[in-house]
Amino acid sequence: RDDKEINEIAFKWENLIHWKASGIDNTCSTRWSLIRFEKQREKNKIVHINCKNKLHILQINSWIKHDTKQAVDLVKKNKEKNLNLFKILFNEEKIILKKARQAIQTWDIKKIGLLMNKNQDLLRQIWISCKTIEKLIKVALDNWALWAKITGAGMWWSIIALCKDSKQENKLNNIYKKLWYHTIKLK
Repeated sequence: RDDKEINEIAFKWENLIHWKASGIDNTCSTRWSLIRFEKQREKNKIVHINCKNKLHILQINSWIKHDTKQAVDLVKKNKEKNLNLFKILFNEEKIILKKARQAIQTWDIKKIGLLMNKNQDLLRQIWISCKTIEKLIKVALDNWALWAKITGAGMWWSIIALCKDSKQENKLNNIYKKLWYHTIKLK
């Protein structure tokens, strides 16, 4: 089967498991490259992002049960209560995303890190973090990761951490393994 067919099958399974999937998980899993993904009504917009060098990203699983629908419902409920705040946060997110694409294309690794940390601050403000996630982020940042942030629906699942090189990535990987967390080096 080709990647397009695998992507379509995976999306159907995502919808069965996670209620109303965005399409990003299955798309990222079948693209094998850095992409910009925008959820659209008719057809999702997927744009390949050229990256001059390899990004050294480590994913760390918190081992906490994850429920995407619950996370989405909580954010929706909080948005309804705080509409003005959410408008400001979503506008800030758009600015961060634009700057991040530029930083990736010019390979400004420090700027990528700063922007991802800002993105994590926005995620905290919409209440999708928790003590365990914050602990995992602190471990990454205390051990010289350039940034660390929630990945996926947030709340109770995993984070990703950007390392400056493979040596730092291996070192951070070993620290999390000693703490009994499952890690994946993203390619």
